[in-house]
Order: sequence, then structure tokens, then C-alpha cells
Amino acid sequence: MTPAPTRTPSPGRRLSAAALDRAIGAILGSAVADAAGAKFEFLPPGRYSAEFPRPVLGGIGELVGGGSFDWAPGEFTDDTQMALALAAAIEEAGGFDAETVWRHFRAWCAGARDVGATTSAALYHESHVGAAESAHDMLGGRTGSNGSVMRIAPVGVHGVVLGRRELFRVAVAQSNLTHHDPIAAVAAASLSLGACASKPQPAPAPVSYSK
Repeated sequence: MTPAPTRTPSPGRRLSAAALDRAIGAILGSAVADAAGAKFEFLPPGRYSAEFPRPVLGGIGELVGGGSFDWAPGEFTDDTQMALALAAAIEEAGGFDAETVWRHFRAWCAGARDVGATTSAALYHESHVGAAESAHDMLGGRTGSNGSVMRIAPVGVHGVVLGRRELFRVAVAQSNLTHHDPIAAVAAASLSLGACASKPQPAPAPVSYSK
């Protein structure tokens, strides 16, 4: 697997209007879908369809809240909360920076209502160095879970300006912060590549010709 960097600066290109529109849609769409499914998290398949066999029009629709953590109507879960923390870290650092992401993740974790076992075990450590491996050992090698996949949307958006190779590396790097099992990194990278491919590429930079 491609070695994961600890820092990948953004190339500084701007998204086109069409790409920006789709990027916003990707983040908002995943948040709405997360909120719609919050009540049914950890339940057997089919419960959402059983409760909502037809679309609910008007009011709050299917965003009813509830579930294992008594989510408020329209409230999204740790999936989107971590995605927003990752997005804020990328924006602050001007690209992927492991230290910045780790700081945002730990700040989120300190007040979070729901934190997955693998993520929680890793974020217990003050430093990201060795944290995922320590969590992997503590959990008996069972860290091939979906925690690093559920937060991947901002990386897919960022990948539009990074390019596929760097996108893959960043997706792996953010996964490796909390999930030591490589299957988690592969899953995160695959999903981010798919998200990136669905968005139009940024407009090319203007070319300056000199005599």
C-alpha cells in the first residue's frame, strides 16, 4: 500500500462553480442521510423501510430522531460529526495534516455522545503516533471497522483539487490515525475515489504566455 503521509498541502486550486455545488451537495446530502438513519442505527436491516414505506412529505419528513442515543429530530450522528471535524482540520491546515486532524478529532471526542470502540481507543492517546496500533492490540486485532469510512466525504471533496494519487494517500492517512487494520484504509480510499470521480474537476488555471 502507498505510504501514508503526515502532511499533504493543498495545491491551492479553486473549485469551479459546478464542482463547488456538488461538493456542498456531497457534505449536506451525507449529513441528511445520516440524520434520517440515526433512529435505526444498530438495528436489524429493513427497519427504516418498515417504518417509512412511502416518502413522508411536509414537516420534518423522516428526520424523526430517537434511536439508541435519543438523537433530536434532524440531528446527525458521530459519522457526520467526525466528517465535519475532518473538514475543519483540512481547512485550517490548508490540506491534510495529521497533527491538526488529531487535535480536531480529540476535541470532538471529548464531548461526543457516541464514539465507536476503535476510534475511542485510539483517541484516548494524546499523540497520534502509535495510537491506532495500540488500539489494535487492545482490541485483539479487530480494527477493520467502518469508523474511518463514515467520515470520508470531505476527503473525496478535497480530492478534486488533489488528484487521484494524493487523494488515495490522504484517505489512507486519515484512516491510519484511528484504524490500524489496512482493510479500513482500503475501504476509505475506495469510497473517496468514487466520491471524487462523481464531481466535475476544477477549472484549469489560466496560462500566461510570455515572449
